[in-house]
Amino acid sequence: MTAITIVAVSNAFAGTVETMLMPGKVTRPHEKQEQDCANCHDRSNVRTQSSLCLDCHKEIAADVREHKGYHGRMANAGTGECRACHTEHKGRAADIVQLSRAQFDHHVTDFALEGAHSALACESCHKPSEAWRKAPATCVGCHKADDAHHGQFTQSCGECHSSMSWAGARFDHDKTEFKLAGAHATVTCDACHVAGRYKPTPKTCAGCHATDDEHRGSRGEDETNSPQIRSDRGRGSARRCERRD
Repeated sequence: MTAITIVAVSNAFAGTVETMLMPGKVTRPHEKQEQDCANCHDRSNVRTQSSLCLDCHKEIAADVREHKGYHGRMANAGTGECRACHTEHKGRAADIVQLSRAQFDHHVTDFALEGAHSALACESCHKPSEAWRKAPATCVGCHKADDAHHGQFTQSCGECHSSMSWAGARFDHDKTEFKLAGAHATVTCDACHVAGRYKPTPKTCAGCHATDDEHRGSRGEDETNSPQIRSDRGRGSARRCERRD
């Protein structure tokens, strides 16, 4: 019992001495760890310090492990020392991130800045009160308020738009259930998608042509009924209508 007490007192005394001898106060985010140096330092092996950092900074540890994000894409990811960039004991208000905005290479992150994004200020995507890593990585994450499609599409915006501008979008209608052939190939988007509404859009002849149907619905709604539309879709030939009268 006496031996245990002596060890406990010795450890407490060692912790107090170390705290007294430390080169300076740590930053406010690490203030709680300051009372016990062992939280961040291994007395027997200085090389384990980075692993102690990653024990607390689990999101960064995951990035390093999965080779993603800034810390996971660095050339020395997994081998570099955290303290090489983030030096502590410089006071409560010290900036240990030391991010140089002018020199930061965004291509090392999961979101390379290209096109119109390359000229934006950091604050356009990164909120001052949040960690840099929490910035949205999807188009809708930043552009929900100016989404001209009002959330109708779930696929990536990059399928139609480039990073240069929203204008000049290209859409391959052949990838949909309604390929544009014949007269449909030259109509404007608004002719079928009125007021920018893409869902739901009619897929039958009568769905769009009920008002100019000379048969007044007597031949049904499906395009395979009269007037019959024959199309050699395999060769992309134009559709033509034939009466079966």
